[in-house]
Amino acid sequence: MLNEIQNTLSPLLSDYSGYAGLIAFLAAFLETLIGVGYFLPGSTILLILGIFAGQGIVSLASIWLFAFAGAFGGDQFNYFLGRRYGDALLAKPWFHLPTELLGKTHLFFRRHGGISIFLGRFLPGIKEAIAFVAGSFGLRYRRFLFWEFFGALGWSIEFIGIGYLFSSSLSLAQIWLTRTGFVIVSLILFFLILYLLKRFIQHNAKPAWALLCSIGNSVKNNSDVKAWLKKYPKIVTFLKQRIDSSHFYGLPLTLLSLVFLYVLALFGGAVEDFINRAPIVAVDHIIANLTPPLRTPALTDFFTWVTLLGKTEVAGVFLLATALVLWLYAKSRYILSLILSVGGATVLMGLGKLAFHRPRPDVASYVEHTYSLPSGHATIAVALYGFVAYLLMHFSKNLKTKLNIFFAATILILLIGLSRIYLAEHYLSDVYTGFLVGTLWLIVAIAFT
Repeated sequence: MLNEIQNTLSPLLSDYSGYAGLIAFLAAFLETLIGVGYFLPGSTILLILGIFAGQGIVSLASIWLFAFAGAFGGDQFNYFLGRRYGDALLAKPWFHLPTELLGKTHLFFRRHGGISIFLGRFLPGIKEAIAFVAGSFGLRYRRFLFWEFFGALGWSIEFIGIGYLFSSSLSLAQIWLTRTGFVIVSLILFFLILYLLKRFIQHNAKPAWALLCSIGNSVKNNSDVKAWLKKYPKIVTFLKQRIDSSHFYGLPLTLLSLVFLYVLALFGGAVEDFINRAPIVAVDHIIANLTPPLRTPALTDFFTWVTLLGKTEVAGVFLLATALVLWLYAKSRYILSLILSVGGATVLMGLGKLAFHRPRPDVASYVEHTYSLPSGHATIAVALYGFVAYLLMHFSKNLKTKLNIFFAATILILLIGLSRIYLAEHYLSDVYTGFLVGTLWLIVAIAFT
């Protein structure tokens, strides 16, 4: 069974395997660069490449060597940047970093000395700045090179190795894992990737925002930019109104509009792919035919319970319960937006089913009498549970809590979508299109609040 899955999916991924080394190098190099590393989850990318290496899709030695070279090169750049400019660079308005982060890195370096280069490599928030601090402190290059070599070596092995070992264990699943175990291990790996992304955002959100603000202030105070602003006052006034964060019709509406247009373009592309019978349609049938061998009574029961969360009756009860809670807590002004999100998504989803007339997969677990594209369960999952998550995040003041809510809702929504694919009630593109429909109306509802 696992050989069949690997033989089916490997050709789809191996077409891009030639870029694996370059991706590994850039992921490691850019995450290491001071300032840039706060925006790129390079370690997560290396973890995924390690998974591909474990399945024989890419070369383990190749991606490890490129990742090591990227991490090593990034630290060299940071060291010589710190040695050449030191703290004077931090005084530049376009390169301001949070004093809390720099103070933490300075203290760590003073406390541990040269070995901090090695230890700091494995600490989020410190690994991006430790080489720069070592250079600014004038640490001898020979000593820096010694510790940095082993730090970059260990860091590159860490994430690629985790992915490789985990993936290799999946290859042994046909010997020691049941079908249930294989699916569970795959889900654990998926949740691990989401957890690493959450940690990355949690540790780097504030430094990244501070750096963006510094760059923005530097651009605004640039003499050439000031001259341009004076030359085109009407354009400047319009742009100021679009990025004004003091009211909804400024920055919030601008961001929502951009995201809406982007999701709308994705939706249009998905529809075009279906109409033109693009390769995604072939992938739909491949994945649908792979699901029956993975089914067991226990997993089928689990995903049947999960899929009930997207069923009309259950979603309706949850919607009424949410509306009641909002009314009891004097937040009734959000009820109309909640109804708009779910109602609008339901109408568009129904129109889509009538327009495309796509039949359900032949290997479905049970009979559904409606059309397949887009998935109603996926649509409702985003429109309903996504809006509830938005409300909880809106009322929360703590960044960590907001992230926990966001990723918990993401996992729930993805599980509902996965249940439709596992039970073969929908094709992959049905679920994807349903997510997009739900997202469109979720954005409209958020804007309406």
